[in-house]
Amino acid sequence: MSSLKQPQFTISAAAAKLGLHPHSLRNYEKAGLMKPYRKGRWRYYSLADIAWIKCLVNMIHHKGISINALGKLLTFAPCWEIADCPPARHRACRCTHGKQVARQGKAARATDGRNSARPLAWL
Repeated sequence: MSSLKQPQFTISAAAAKLGLHPHSLRNYEKAGLMKPYRKGRWRYYSLADIAWIKCLVNMIHHKGISINALGKLLTFAPCWEIADCPPARHRACRCTHGKQVARQGKAARATDGRNSARPLAWL
């Protein structure tokens, strides 16, 4: 396993590193925005997870996107489009969430139930 993906921080250590409360990390996990490695009842975060959480914090706290809305947006667009990352920053980003969403099999589009490919309007 690469060093970026190696789980190495407990929830309290990751929260301290990010300047967040551990409950915030639990909320992000509950909303489906991230999935830390679990061993028993313990959560472990990798450097890639830390990079992704920094992106989440930016979108939630600085861009003003709610946690629930962000979860929905990520089913329609990659994170770099939502966060409006410049191309140079996007290419250098250690966050791989856009690829993770596709691997997890989340739907790329919602339909209206009439076998059309039109996306549903939602707020």
